[in-house]
Amino acid sequence: MRIGYIRVSTHEQNYDLQMDALNEAKCDEIYSEKVSSVKSNRKEFTRVRELLRKNDTLVIWKLDRAFRSTKEALEVAEEFKSRGVKLEVITQGIKLDDTPFGKLVYTMFAAWAEFERDQTVERVNAGIAAAKARGVKLGRRPGLTKEAKIKAEAAASLKAKGELTVTEICNLLDIARSTYYKYIAWASENV
Repeated sequence: MRIGYIRVSTHEQNYDLQMDALNEAKCDEIYSEKVSSVKSNRKEFTRVRELLRKNDTLVIWKLDRAFRSTKEALEVAEEFKSRGVKLEVITQGIKLDDTPFGKLVYTMFAAWAEFERDQTVERVNAGIAAAKARGVKLGRRPGLTKEAKIKAEAAASLKAKGELTVTEICNLLDIARSTYYKYIAWASENV
């Protein structure tokens, strides 16, 4: 069986490029998730590794889509070898096999993927530091959106009437309990 794995880092990214490549590689099943590679808890990747059986092939678009570091890539390669699982990396033309050349190429690409990720982190951190030095305020803007203000006013009004519990107000307005308390605090200062 050929099992594909797709990972994108953020909700702004989409799976299309990887999905097209995995479909073209004739994967029988494809699993995907949106999670940073820095996170150690990648549920779908863990699930895929558990599903793989002897003579199955894990197909990925690029090494950095599956592995956080060279160390992890090498550990998984050893695990796959002991289990009789194959690995195919589409864009880098890697088919992990037991030959010395195959191991060398795999290790070099894994190290390169880690290097690229580290370089990206370094550039992002440098950009953030430069922006802060220029006085740019980063992060979410303070305050509430127009829709949130309406819900905050409604929550305060419903609370003032005293006819509903906090849970009922939250369900009615489709908000979390923590959001309810944030809205009540905002309303007490702004309404």
